[in-house]
Amino acid sequence: MKWKSTLIDVAITLTVIGVIFGSVYAYSGVRRPLVVVVSNSMIHSDMNVGMTGVVSPGDLILVKGVDAGDIITYEDAAPIGYKTYGDFGDVIIYRPNGADVIPVIHRAIRWVEKGEMVNGWEAPHSGFITKGDNSITNRVPDQETSICYHKPVKSEWVVGVARGEIPWLGLISLLVSDREALADVPVIIWIFMIIELAVIFVILDLIDRLVARLKRGKKPKV
Repeated sequence: MKWKSTLIDVAITLTVIGVIFGSVYAYSGVRRPLVVVVSNSMIHSDMNVGMTGVVSPGDLILVKGVDAGDIITYEDAAPIGYKTYGDFGDVIIYRPNGADVIPVIHRAIRWVEKGEMVNGWEAPHSGFITKGDNSITNRVPDQETSICYHKPVKSEWVVGVARGEIPWLGLISLLVSDREALADVPVIIWIFMIIELAVIFVILDLIDRLVARLKRGKKPKV
């Protein structure tokens, strides 16, 4: 019966989706394994806006929970040549002051100890100095701005490190939940997202046609 075939298709689809999301959660180890980039603070230049391998507005970032001691800062990474997302060191996701707000996705520049002098101010506690990669909008560390003024990022404020990305699809989430953030999204990223969605739909259609053909081939001959 046709309804049985449809039910089987739905069950298979839900199973595949469940396995994918289960694997993501298992790898991530955090409550929200995917976060959407809502600003252009990590863009390096106009030349790489929207390109894969860098953090751009609308990207879905895969978050991996790690111990603070496993985070490699810019200062430690530069001598060994370790890079992520187009520059030295790890990009971390953290909640400013530990508050339940939209997390910040910036690069860990260096670790400072409590009482250490940082650009003329004394660190009130140990933590990371962080900064966005955008040399125009983020010329100084977060600790010199209202994001985390004179407060290094404590270990417990860190949600995790960026360990993967799904480019541009986060724009769909922003359309629903945070339209104000769309003001920072360059036009080229919208174009990339439309192309990406078109490719996804074409692939899904081809898979559907292939499955239908295989099913027809299995029908017994009369």
